[in-house]
Amino acid sequence: MKASRCILSAFSLLGLSLFVVVADVCAQGIPDPGGSGGSDPYGPTRLCSWSFSDTNFWTSGLGFSAISSSNAVASVANGTAVLLDGENIVPTLLQYRTIESNGATNLNVANGSLSFWIAPTWASADTNREGMGPGDWGSIIEIGRWSQDASFGWWSLYFDPAGTNIYFSSQSGGMSATYLTAPISWSANDFHYVALSYCATNTALYIDGSLATNGPGLSCVPGAQALAGGFFLGSDADGLKQARATFDDLQTFNGPMDSMDAISGFVLHSIYYLALMEPPFHSADPVPPINGTNVISGSGYLQSLGGLPNWTAGASVSIRCIAYSPTNNGTFTFGIDGGSAGLLYDVFATSILQETNGQWSWMGQGNAGNIYSMDNLASKTVFLILGSSQDSDGDGLSDAYEKLVSHSNPNNPDTDGDGIPDGWEFVLGSDFTLNDWSQNGLRANYSYTLADWLDGVSGKRSGGVSMDNEGNVLQVSQ
Repeated sequence: MKASRCILSAFSLLGLSLFVVVADVCAQGIPDPGGSGGSDPYGPTRLCSWSFSDTNFWTSGLGFSAISSSNAVASVANGTAVLLDGENIVPTLLQYRTIESNGATNLNVANGSLSFWIAPTWASADTNREGMGPGDWGSIIEIGRWSQDASFGWWSLYFDPAGTNIYFSSQSGGMSATYLTAPISWSANDFHYVALSYCATNTALYIDGSLATNGPGLSCVPGAQALAGGFFLGSDADGLKQARATFDDLQTFNGPMDSMDAISGFVLHSIYYLALMEPPFHSADPVPPINGTNVISGSGYLQSLGGLPNWTAGASVSIRCIAYSPTNNGTFTFGIDGGSAGLLYDVFATSILQETNGQWSWMGQGNAGNIYSMDNLASKTVFLILGSSQDSDGDGLSDAYEKLVSHSNPNNPDTDGDGIPDGWEFVLGSDFTLNDWSQNGLRANYSYTLADWLDGVSGKRSGGVSMDNEGNVLQVSQ
C-alpha cells in the first residue's frame, strides 16, 4: 500500500478552485509535474512531459523539439495547449522521437503508461450528444503504420469514427491485437483526463480518474523500424486519421500505473476543465436578489483558526494544506490562499470523485487569508473544492452550489419551470429540479362551490376554509 498523502491540484469551474485529497498524513512539497522528467514518489518514474507552452518548436519538458509539426495551433487552455484539427482533411501532425539522440526515452511502448488532457472539437455520435464524432478513425497517439498483414509495426490509442469508443491496439511481426475498448459519450470542447497503462501482463485505461476498462498484456510490440519514426500526437504518420482535439499536459512514464496513480494524476498533475471557455476565477461577484446575499451562507462546519501566514491576495485562489490528524475521526487544517480580501469562498467536500453528478456536500464559507479546520471527517480520503459566490442567474444559489450539490441549472433561476426561483424553493424545502405545478400532490389545489366560493385547499399546501353564514371566506389555514 502506498503512503497516505495530501495532494493539491487546480480545478477550473466558474469560481471553483482546488481539489485537496486528505488521507492519514498531510505530505508537503509534492514535486511539480509540469517540467522535465523525474520521479513521482507515489507512482512510476516519469520519462517526459509536454505542456505545449513553446508554440514555436513544441519542445518537451526536457527541452527537445518536435521532429516535425504541421498545422498545429496554439490553444488557450491552462496557459497554452495544442489544437490538432485539420479542417477539410488538411494534414495535421505533431511528431516526437521515442528515444532522443542522447539516449533519453520519451515513450516506452512495451512497459509504461501515459496521461494527457484532451478536449475533442466534436461531440460523440450517440443519443446523449447527437454529434458526428471525428468522422474517421482518429489517432490519439500512434507509432508506426497500420497494415493489413501487420508486417510493419503499429501501436495506437484511437477513437472510432463516431467518437463513441476509445481503443488500444498494436501490430508486430504479422500479429495484431486489440487490448482495450471503452465507450465514451463526450461533448465538444469539454476536457477529459485519459491515462493508459500497459505491460506484458495487463493493460488498463482510466478516464477522469476512474477505471474505464482493463485487458490482457501486450502480445505484440512494434520493433525498431516502427520506433525509428517516433510517435505522432493527434494523427497518423501522414497527418490524417486525426483525433481532432485539443491536447494538454502529456506525460509519459517508465512503468505501468495503478488506480491510485490514475486518481492522483487526475487530482495532482493537471487542470480539469468542465468547459474550455469558462474562467477560473471571478473577482467581482453579482449580489443575489434574495435578502441581498446567498441563501446558503455561514461558517457551517468550518472552525476559524485565525490568519494565514504569508498570505497574499491574488486572482488565483487555492487551498493550502497545513495538517491532518487522525484524531476525532480526522481533523483537516487548511488555509484559503490567494483570492480577494473580503470575499467569502464556499468549501465543498466529497469522498468519491465522479465525472458527472458527483455527490458533494457544502461544508461552510471562509475568507481568503484565513486558516480553518474541519473535524470528524467521515472518510480518510476526502476531496475538497473551493467555490466563489458567483450567482449567474440571480436565484440566491451560487453557481458552485448548483453544479456540485443541487445539480440544478446555474443559468436558469427557475430550473424546474414552476414559477418559483430555485433559491426560494430551497428555503421552502421544495425540490427545485421537479416542477411542482405538474405534480398534483406537490401543488396547492383550490376547490370552489358552484357559486364560485372557495371551499377547500388540498395538495402540498392543504388546509381548511372557514366561512361566515353568507359564504364569505374568513380564514384559510394551510
